[in-house]
Amino acid sequence: FPLIITEFNSIKDDILINITSNSRHNILQYQDFIVSYTDFSSIVLTLINNSSWVDLSTSTPPIALILTNLRFKSQPTINQLSEPFIIAQVLSTPSIDANYNVIYSSFTHELKINGSGLIGSRRILLTFNPTIYNGVSYDIYSRSPLIINQIVLTLRNGYKWRNEPGLLNVTSIDTGGGPIQLNGDQGITVAEVLDDSYINIVTIESTGSSQYVYLNDQFITIKGNNFNIIGNTLRFFNGLLGHGVNYTTISTTPTEIKLQLTVGSKWLQNPYDNLPAPLSIVAVNSGYGFVYVGSDVLKKGVDIATVFAQPIVLSQSLNIHTNSPKTISIRGYGFAVNYLHPSLVFNTHISEGIDYTISVIDNTNIELTLIDGRTWSN
Repeated sequence: FPLIITEFNSIKDDILINITSNSRHNILQYQDFIVSYTDFSSIVLTLINNSSWVDLSTSTPPIALILTNLRFKSQPTINQLSEPFIIAQVLSTPSIDANYNVIYSSFTHELKINGSGLIGSRRILLTFNPTIYNGVSYDIYSRSPLIINQIVLTLRNGYKWRNEPGLLNVTSIDTGGGPIQLNGDQGITVAEVLDDSYINIVTIESTGSSQYVYLNDQFITIKGNNFNIIGNTLRFFNGLLGHGVNYTTISTTPTEIKLQLTVGSKWLQNPYDNLPAPLSIVAVNSGYGFVYVGSDVLKKGVDIATVFAQPIVLSQSLNIHTNSPKTISIRGYGFAVNYLHPSLVFNTHISEGIDYTISVIDNTNIELTLIDGRTWSN
């Protein structure tokens, strides 16, 4: 692409230019580029002889292209610049890899596009055939600048990758240096889109009110339908990762997935005073891209378990009578407030509801009240 410089008051003579960069120190006029004029205040630099502005093999883009010297042929020894200045930031020329993986028109939430020359890009503009628009139909989920040669797109609620089944093609890409046409008007295929009716929809059953676990309990079971027995990727609301990072999938059936917690991990990272709390799954990929579960609006997911703090009881030295005092406090940590009563087992064989009642005052204090006519020890 030509490089246009428009920082001059007038151009009345042939110009001699020196350009450098951190990756290449000799970009030579007449050998690598030529100079032409658009008017009396702009010049155009155009690459020749298959040259490049910078050497990207040794540096990560963007790379600054620096104008260090500008002279007129009539005054060849006088540099017209008071100091060097950057005239461009050079990026790799981007390309997209063809991909014919199957996705579904709206149930596939995420699309990953791989390519080359994407690392360092601070903005991505894609043109699709059929047309879909960033910020309308989809969003670019990848953070900029890109650190890998991959662009992750997420579909917006109520939209489709294609209205009709067929190939989804990227026809051009612009990472900041101007649009690059891909394979002419045809573009590069990045997915094959099928109608949603072809998919066995993955669902997850809400078991948050029936599956109670402690932070470091070893196993959790996920119930649902249409799980892939070969493997499923789960996206947790709190960011838990599989493959042994936080947990491992130890068994899968079409209706049940069993997970085992990795040693040193917890199901939630909440502090003790913020428990119990739900453990939620937001999306599942059973082989055809991520599909949201739960509320499409809230994107909160489905609660599969309620996670409690591992309770700790502190030792106390109390001298009491068999029937007094009427109230005893138990101190500790991780008691569930406004939730299920903790189950206590005493060496004196007394029972809740028969010998005493229980109240959780806060997450550090349980209060026991002796029932009339009963004793603390049988």
